[in-house]
Amino acid sequence: MSAIIDHHRSVVRRTVVSTVAAVIALGGGLLATQPAGAAVSQQSSEASSTSASEADVHSVGHPKAAAKYADEFISAWAADARDDLNKRATPSALEALNEHGRANVKEWKRIAADGDAEKSTVVYSNRVTGALLVVHVDNRAADDKADHAVRSVRLTR
Repeated sequence: MSAIIDHHRSVVRRTVVSTVAAVIALGGGLLATQPAGAAVSQQSSEASSTSASEADVHSVGHPKAAAKYADEFISAWAADARDDLNKRATPSALEALNEHGRANVKEWKRIAADGDAEKSTVVYSNRVTGALLVVHVDNRAADDKADHAVRSVRLTR
């Protein structure tokens, strides 16, 4: 029975990641339906209060450094750690994050992460609102723990 449950979880996980990847690849038809003040620019980010072991389960392309960087950014956002936020994201990413506001800021949970050689996409779901937050991270900067690895953030409703 345990093997069946594990297989089901794996199938569900792959389906969620594939669906999110398709939305992102299609240029965000879903993203375009967000309300006018909910737009989040091309250069911000958010992560969640997800443990590292839980987060690794959701990585398809295994962008561990980028996903961890995004998670730490989201944690800094939840803690309102302005210095850390300014260090981790580009100014335009921070501006977009600020447009979103702080409502339910501690409720973001990573649901997917995937990437290629240059960049990774990390997706979070808000446990209260159901909104999705798509964070784009520069892999090289994240690997080097450099400043401003978070390049963009988009929020969907």
